[in-house]
Amino acid sequence: MINRKLVKYYLSLSILLILSVNRTLALIPEPSNIIYGSITIDGEPLTAVNNHVSLVLYSGEQKVTSYTMGDIPTMGDKYKLEAILDSISTRSVDTSRTGDELVIRYQVAGESLAVANVFIGERGEAIELNLTLRSEFIDAGLDPSIFDSDGDGIPDDIEIAAGLDPELASDALLDADGDGISNLQEYANGTNILVDDYGPSLTLPSNKVFNATGLFTKVDLGNAVAFDSKDGDLTATDDSKKFYKPGAYKVIWTASDAAGNTTIDSQLISVIPMISFAADQLVAEGGVVSLTAVLNGMAREYPVIVPYTVSGTASPEGIDFTLVDGEIIINSGLSANIEFPIAADAIDAEGVETIIVTMGSPVNAVVGSRDVFVAQIIEDNVAPSVSIIANQGNGQTSTIISSEGSVKITIVVNDPNLNDVHTYDWSLTDSLLIDIDNNGTDNSFIFDPSELTEGTYKVSLTVTDSSAAAGNVDLFLRIVDAAPILAFVDTDGDGINDNIEGFIDLDGDGIPDYLDSIAQTNVIQEISIVADQYLIETETGLHLSLGEVSINTGGVAVDIIDIESVFNVSSDITTDLNSRSGGIFDFSIAGLTDDGDLVLMVIPQLEAIAESSVYSQFVSSNKGWINFVEDSNNVLFSAAGAAGYCPSPGSSLYTLGLTAGDWCVQLLIEDGGPNDAESIVNKTIKHLGAVAKLNGSTVNNPATNTTNNTASNASSGGGVWSLLLLLIFSLINRHCWCYK
Repeated sequence: MINRKLVKYYLSLSILLILSVNRTLALIPEPSNIIYGSITIDGEPLTAVNNHVSLVLYSGEQKVTSYTMGDIPTMGDKYKLEAILDSISTRSVDTSRTGDELVIRYQVAGESLAVANVFIGERGEAIELNLTLRSEFIDAGLDPSIFDSDGDGIPDDIEIAAGLDPELASDALLDADGDGISNLQEYANGTNILVDDYGPSLTLPSNKVFNATGLFTKVDLGNAVAFDSKDGDLTATDDSKKFYKPGAYKVIWTASDAAGNTTIDSQLISVIPMISFAADQLVAEGGVVSLTAVLNGMAREYPVIVPYTVSGTASPEGIDFTLVDGEIIINSGLSANIEFPIAADAIDAEGVETIIVTMGSPVNAVVGSRDVFVAQIIEDNVAPSVSIIANQGNGQTSTIISSEGSVKITIVVNDPNLNDVHTYDWSLTDSLLIDIDNNGTDNSFIFDPSELTEGTYKVSLTVTDSSAAAGNVDLFLRIVDAAPILAFVDTDGDGINDNIEGFIDLDGDGIPDYLDSIAQTNVIQEISIVADQYLIETETGLHLSLGEVSINTGGVAVDIIDIESVFNVSSDITTDLNSRSGGIFDFSIAGLTDDGDLVLMVIPQLEAIAESSVYSQFVSSNKGWINFVEDSNNVLFSAAGAAGYCPSPGSSLYTLGLTAGDWCVQLLIEDGGPNDAESIVNKTIKHLGAVAKLNGSTVNNPATNTTNNTASNASSGGGVWSLLLLLIFSLINRHCWCYK
């Protein structure tokens, strides 16, 4: 009978189980695995004459086989256990398979003690497993995993399996696999002492905050340091997009070692949005001024507080107006506004009086390109501003489905002269759009699209006030026979499924809402559905929309073939497609404050500006291309930017002319001027243009007969001309832009 009396100090001693495993091909027929070896107790070898001792192999509670010392004379003083392998679909109870973990038990007179674990190898494999045991612990019948002879914190059986010395405490502090983690710590962590299973260390740059420089801001994350104890210095990679909209983001850094261990950590970055005042305003006595502050992206933190001070030539304290120094607070979203009335003082000949609002230092935003707002109180007559929208029963839209009923055109007239009476003229509307009431002079226009073929149609309205001042507006509509079925998908990625957004166009930019995720009215996509780069931007408060050609493309960028189709011109008129590989762009800008205003806008190029390039525009009346006309009110700029990303309008990063290699073009265009395709002073600008590479000749420009916008290695238009323009810009204060 085995003495099972527990020894008082068993936790400081152990069964020394030396698992010296040498796997070799067996010299016996397959399929069995053979486990064999010697047994030593208290330093003395167990021999064949010790036939009271048996080794028993178990799979769980199932006995697989056993061996009694001396059973096989040819084994001498060694033991031998045979594990039969089974490959049939239903396993026999006394067989094993590759990968099974079996237990060897030391047995005397019916009492047994687990002394080793062994894994079954490939078929026909032999495993030499030599066992070294101590009699006092065999007598105690203890689990060998609780013994720690050297008191180093690692049980003897673990040390033996890892090739460590269970009698040497110092090896617990070593690093057997060279992965930078000590043997003791690996045991405590439950990881393999002999395998590099720890990822490299990863030290990240600090969290960073950036001020926005445009719709997208380039961020410099800094450098991460990755080091692996076994592999040395490593390269850490990040998932950064490099350019970010305003907001808060998490950048994921990753480093991997040669063993495939990966360490992942995150860095927080934030981009603070720019805040600008919306366009200036003309207002008559008795009218209302709306002061609006607009963010160029979502704030990382709300509220956004915009302090302002009030000055100007108008009399404050309720005489002309009531606004005093204060704050505009944006609690969510992109904008907030304050409205205040203008007194009707019945004093004649006051001339134009101004209310000037100057932005202070905002909280949770940075000052944008327009930090001064001017409201002009006028007594003279001003032409009305006009806007129109189409509705086919579901809301504002630019896509008309011929089979879904009549279309109503709704008019909005903004006239600073409150007592004016208006007349309406629809005569410039496409002749195929027939007003149902046959009255071309009232404020109503309703047409039936059912008989119209697919294509682009123009609705045009001229509104004339009591003093014969007129405002004109055009609306381009795309009529289709049948609309595609919108599914439960989110094509534009704005979080709203297509079938919910539908074909309505709430912001009136000509792009159906299911394809349009851009909230700002002064921003529009160049390429259909692409909203994270290649965005055209004009000044805050203005309204960008697709033009007559681009209304069919879903973005401002068009092809030569689109121009040929709309304007019915031949390809020999619109040649050199490759020379305009930076993109051809067709757009309209509305919402200007006054007739003849100047507007800044930025156009990211699809390719960098080439050497010997000019900016040209397509003139539908001539059905041909001419150079952009440059003067004090019409100016070309460019900036380096990057593919798809540009500084905002008015940024100091723009320089005069076109610089080869730059990605960004900025235009200053005059309402009704030579670069406004309408050539009408009406608070609206239309433009169809592109950067064109000269192939040994210039683009015809009958208006100016000049090519002074040619791209070179430095900004064009240099010398005296550049200095003169800069001087003029510094004196201009009538425009709705700020040059910084």
